Amino acid sequence: MDTPNDSENDLATNPKKRKIGEASDVEKMDSASVEKESGKKDKLLEMAVKAFFYGRNKVEPGFYLNTHGENAVVDVDDYKSGRACETCEPVCMDDIYQLLLKTVIGYKYKLRWATLNGTRNIRKTLLLVIEGFTKSDILENTSELNIIDMFQQVVETASSNIHFATELCSLHQITDFHVRSRDTFSTMFTREQGVRIETPSNYTFPSKLNLLLSPVQMLMENYPFPGSNYTKSRCNNYIFTKESYVPATVDSPMFAINCEMCVTDNRPRVLTRITVVDENLKTVFNSMVKPDSKITEYSTQFGGISENMLKGATVKLSEVQQQVQRLLPANAILIGQSLNHGLHSLRMIHPYVIDTSIIFNNTGIRKKKLSLKRLASVYLNKAIQVDSKGHDPVEDAVTMMELVQFRLQQIAQFPKDFFYNQELSSVLQNTEDTELPVSKIDPNSMKAEPCFFAVTSKFSKKCSLIGNEVSLKHYHGKILNENTQKIVKSNRRDIINTTLEQIAQKDLVITHVCYNPIAQLNAYEELNDILKRLYNAYDDRYMLMVLVSGVDEGNYSDVKNGLFMSAFKVPKKK
Repeated sequence: MDTPNDSENDLATNPKKRKIGEASDVEKMDSASVEKESGKKDKLLEMAVKAFFYGRNKVEPGFYLNTHGENAVVDVDDYKSGRACETCEPVCMDDIYQLLLKTVIGYKYKLRWATLNGTRNIRKTLLLVIEGFTKSDILENTSELNIIDMFQQVVETASSNIHFATELCSLHQITDFHVRSRDTFSTMFTREQGVRIETPSNYTFPSKLNLLLSPVQMLMENYPFPGSNYTKSRCNNYIFTKESYVPATVDSPMFAINCEMCVTDNRPRVLTRITVVDENLKTVFNSMVKPDSKITEYSTQFGGISENMLKGATVKLSEVQQQVQRLLPANAILIGQSLNHGLHSLRMIHPYVIDTSIIFNNTGIRKKKLSLKRLASVYLNKAIQVDSKGHDPVEDAVTMMELVQFRLQQIAQFPKDFFYNQELSSVLQNTEDTELPVSKIDPNSMKAEPCFFAVTSKFSKKCSLIGNEVSLKHYHGKILNENTQKIVKSNRRDIINTTLEQIAQKDLVITHVCYNPIAQLNAYEELNDILKRLYNAYDDRYMLMVLVSGVDEGNYSDVKNGLFMSAFKVPKKK
């Protein structure tokens, strides 16, 4: 190997090497110039990128309804004029949940029903929850509530007949509201049909009953819903799985159903194969189904249905319906992955349903669901749907049943991680961890995500909850943290004055006001004045939202309709 001195002497005595060396020096100089020029370009590019993102951050907030939101719009002018108006699709509590998160922390997920721009620049968010008034109360008294015209969006809501605070805190967990109510399903089914949930007298820990979809969940997920006024859950000419039912209990048998569908020229999707599996993972019904119209798309890569497979099919939909009616007991619980599609293809209605896409959705966000393939991989360590020729319907149905059985083990062993109980003094909330069953499952296996206020606190957002003792008791102590403050006031005047003070100090204020319109004179005039004061409380990038919950504790209904109104205030351009 040459030493450094040997190399230098060699360059001095060898002209050829000296030229190469000089050329190398020139290349180095050129390279330095190129690097310098490139550095300038990089700096200019960096400045341009910063300017772009700075410009994006300076985008003024804007809130606009999309097609889903437009379908929920309530035309106030129609009510004023006495014209009938129809809502195609309501906004639900998880929609409001997402909007609140997005306004406060710039939530990354898109809204299902609207577009919200410039979230980083929203300075203040106020949600006023009005209790005691119904949707009709507000719309029938718009002459005294002229401030409503200031709200850019007025949409109909659908929710369970429970307090907004309870629903906000429990969207990410399994609940028992519909299990504890004796009148659950009374809106959907006649009393003569015998549909209800029956719990044992010593009911304490969660069971399969807690995994049942509540009526409002069925409405939200567009399940066939008897008597529904909403487009996607209507079920004209559908039949019931049984003429009458008996109560669902902890001993009710479960059946997993997998339905494969194809597209026809008559209806968008029709049933072409059905598979039913029982709790022992035994296939109890498996049949191809002859469609009554021409198929235009087989979707073989997904459902595995091909033209050849259907050539020998002779069983018609009506025969499948009859077989399902004979097969299912009157208290059967159906299991499926987004089974709403399957029931619509069957053109059948069933009250007791467990949906695997929902019971494993711990986020409180309706559309944030995992596929059956992903669920099997994450929870069961099982690979399914690996065949390029399409799904195996028996394998899918078996997987659905296994997932439910796994979830039941989880909530039995870790109820406090997955389960929210409305009765704060109930056995479950007061049970010590040492009293719970011995764990056989990893306690860290996909626990429920934090509740709403844990998320806002994570982003250092400060929140105030303001109202009387009755309203605020529904925000149980476990959700409070250093960034979430509960302020109890005894009357509406103090509640509103405190709200006006807190708006200047906090990122989010949720205020509850209660009314008894029958007993109180001038209730609408007072409410109108409150809305004006809150509307004028802040001008610079201020989101004001009003929820008329429609909850009536004295008049139970599975699904309550309310109103949601919103107004965005941004500084006027000079």
